[in-house]
Amino acid sequence: GIALSLRERRRLLLIYLFMAMYSASIILYFITARYRMLAVPFFIIFAAYALYYCIASIRKTNYQILLLPFLLFIVLLFAAHYGAGVDSGLNVGHYNLGRVYEDKGRHDKAIEEYEKAIGLNPYDFRAYLNLGAVYHKIGRHDKAIEQYKKSLEINPDDYKAWTNLGVIYREKGMYEDAVESCKKAVEIRPDDPVCLNNLGDMYFKNRDYAEALGCFKKAVKQMPGSHVYNANLGTAYMLAGDREKALYHWRRSLEINPNQPRIRDYIEENTP
Repeated sequence: GIALSLRERRRLLLIYLFMAMYSASIILYFITARYRMLAVPFFIIFAAYALYYCIASIRKTNYQILLLPFLLFIVLLFAAHYGAGVDSGLNVGHYNLGRVYEDKGRHDKAIEEYEKAIGLNPYDFRAYLNLGAVYHKIGRHDKAIEQYKKSLEINPDDYKAWTNLGVIYREKGMYEDAVESCKKAVEIRPDDPVCLNNLGDMYFKNRDYAEALGCFKKAVKQMPGSHVYNANLGTAYMLAGDREKALYHWRRSLEINPNQPRIRDYIEENTP
């Protein structure tokens, strides 16, 4: 429609400029398809003109003039669907269905759908990530590690995959590997309290209490209202020999969430 209406470009200049600016602000700024959809109603104007042009040409039995628009349509149709097996709606459908099954606890069906999604798009790191999470939930740690590593091969900046990998390593008692994985997550998200707390926990399990203390302090700084982070920081301070600060953060944790009998016991045992 845009190509066919070029003969009227002087009269339609304002529309062309509007579409150019609108596309620049929507299509280029927002990447995902649901935001690009905002531009579709305006392109329908040109699609309607193309339909009008074709009907008018058919009425005049001027078929030759339709050859170029038809060829252009075929080329654009092919370009729009090129590589559909790599990133198709079918791939996304299996991925989303896998998430539904995962949420419902139907892990066998979730695994099946994620594997179908990967079969259609072997570069979908999200499918590997979620497949790893399902394997983790059912206790198949080696398979989970395999999927997380595949996800990271495609997208090495996925902090969630590094974090999940670190958690599995911790559960397997591989604390040094757990620390290295969580350090990668913190490198990617240096101000993320979850990543900082996880790294602190890995250091703690590895008996590196000084490093753990530093991570827990940063986590509490980013999210002072977390009872978990305050509790962890209190424990780290106690192991560092600073009872006063340990009690302060344990009490702070208990203020945020009073339903912590273990922290209450810590306070009672260590209050002079």
